[in-house]
Amino acid sequence: MFNTDAENKGGELELQISPTDRLDILLGLSYIDNNVDDAYTTPGGETLDRRAIMTPEINANGVIRYGWPMAGGEMFVQYDFNYLDDHFFQLKNSPVGEQDAYVVSNIRAGYTTADGAWNVTAFVNNVTDEEYKQMVFDLAASPAGGGFGAAEYFYADPQWWGVSVSYNWGN
Repeated sequence: MFNTDAENKGGELELQISPTDRLDILLGLSYIDNNVDDAYTTPGGETLDRRAIMTPEINANGVIRYGWPMAGGEMFVQYDFNYLDDHFFQLKNSPVGEQDAYVVSNIRAGYTTADGAWNVTAFVNNVTDEEYKQMVFDLAASPAGGGFGAAEYFYADPQWWGVSVSYNWGN
């Protein structure tokens, strides 16, 4: 086993504003440029630089939340999203282990009592029913894959919705 050199450069920017007492907006953006030296050796013996695994070049996220007083507590609505640029799940960066860029967004609405003890929230996660991989195991060259080009794909949850009721015993 060995470890190769890698170079990573990037930055991130976060913005949090509350234009009114009831409205909160949080936005984030990050950029990373990465290169792993001599990360993969082809069957012909050539060593190639590659992108690090699970490292999208651009990542953006945000939350918009609006709350207002109601029946002695607070009612709220919220929208959030996360954008991930294309990325790989294995160091050889083959097409079988690549995930294209995607956006996942969620919405929720709820009520919290004034003392914070009770919270009831209705939600829809993955609003647009985006299909994307959370992990890929490329078994093509491994003994487990038998050399037959096998790959295992693990997909994220599809759109789902529900209601959450919680009670905080500390209040």
